[in-house]
Amino acid sequence: MGTVSFGAAEIIAVVAVIIAVAAIIAPWWYQRNQLLLEQAVKSLERAYEALTDKGQSISPPAADRLNWLTAARHIVRYRKIKAKIFFAKTHKLLCEEHEEYWRHQFYLCLKDSTTLPLGYYQGGSIEPQSAIIVHGFAEWPGGMSDPIGAVDTAKILIETPNILKRNYGLRFYLESFGNNKKPEHER
Repeated sequence: MGTVSFGAAEIIAVVAVIIAVAAIIAPWWYQRNQLLLEQAVKSLERAYEALTDKGQSISPPAADRLNWLTAARHIVRYRKIKAKIFFAKTHKLLCEEHEEYWRHQFYLCLKDSTTLPLGYYQGGSIEPQSAIIVHGFAEWPGGMSDPIGAVDTAKILIETPNILKRNYGLRFYLESFGNNKKPEHER
């Protein structure tokens, strides 16, 4: 068999085709991930609006079967949409930031659920799966590290010494953590 050799012109042509294809695909991929991110955020917003009757019934939310089902469905769809965002670190990071914001909003809405009457869920005929999905979303995910745990707070205090000069309450509070006591997020 003969040896196939490629000249400079062929190699340049192949490289040009690869660059042309990348020039077409990259913007399309960016736009695709941007649309997915926007829809993911809308799904979380809609889940919260559904659960809280557009902010009219926040803490606790109304014991309304349809509200809980709709919120849970939006959360499930959010997760499916989020899973489709890949090869886009920035979009993934932004999606996670929105998720953290909305997780906190759900948490605030549901934080008093331990004081709800025993018949709250039964009285509203709330579907059990929807209650689990919504409450599960409001909780900090197991295995997820806390981003503030990696922050060098001593460095922040060195770089911005006025924090403690002007804030006596904070200085007193931080001094109370002497003797190896750590703030709650570090325990």
